[in-house]
Amino acid sequence: MREELGSRRLTLHLPLPDPNASTAYKVGESVTLECKSWDKGAWGPGPVCKETGKPLSLSFGVDNFLFCNLEVADAVTYGSFRDIVAQTKPWHCRVPVEPGGSHFAPLVVPVWGVVEGDHLHVDNHVHVVFHADAGRIIAAAAYPVRDRFQFVKQGSVISLHGAVRWFKKDTYTPLGGGAGGIRGRIAALAGAAVSGKDASGQSAEGCSPAVVAAWSAASALLVRHSMACFSRASRALTLLTSSVQTLAGLTLLYEQHLKPSVIRRCLKAR
Repeated sequence: MREELGSRRLTLHLPLPDPNASTAYKVGESVTLECKSWDKGAWGPGPVCKETGKPLSLSFGVDNFLFCNLEVADAVTYGSFRDIVAQTKPWHCRVPVEPGGSHFAPLVVPVWGVVEGDHLHVDNHVHVVFHADAGRIIAAAAYPVRDRFQFVKQGSVISLHGAVRWFKKDTYTPLGGGAGGIRGRIAALAGAAVSGKDASGQSAEGCSPAVVAAWSAASALLVRHSMACFSRASRALTLLTSSVQTLAGLTLLYEQHLKPSVIRRCLKAR
């Protein structure tokens, strides 16, 4: 590709299409993180979320909320987090530019915190931003946002959470795949409930306190959307959209076992 700039000629060299890749991502298709292992430095699956038992993945083009419980299971993991917090070691990750391809967009995950003796204070709020063009990822970035600093030592579980946003090309115009909406917000809360762990990573007796928070927040969201729907009954599209969101929210609550009997048992135990 060549472009004339006055008397100067600018030549851009773009990578050839990856022959092993699919044509492009579809909205909602899974994008899996790869990271360098902390002990050997080789590329492999990204961090495994304790609540799912699977590596962290995101949905292409869908604005959503991230929730992932990361277990600091051993001395190697704790030492790596300590070094990342102290900014003496980077957390190198990457995402495939195209599904199944061998070209990757770099993604360095910074961790904000304080190292104190045999423990850490880690800011567990991280936002992730992607730029995409024609079904391909052209940029990825993550950054911490000051929130609660979680007490962490070997054996703790870090409750990583934050927003995921997708933008068109090199702009800050939303990509338009924000179908996650209310479902995404409930999913993030429900993830905490299903994990059965509190913020310190300790097992909750009977149920997680997050169950009550998830149920309450989800109910409030559903009521708000339903009221917005009925106040605009003359607009058929709004009615349909709100109804679908409500059904999606209720379905997710059921999938995550947040049934009234569970909530009553939790409230009774407190």
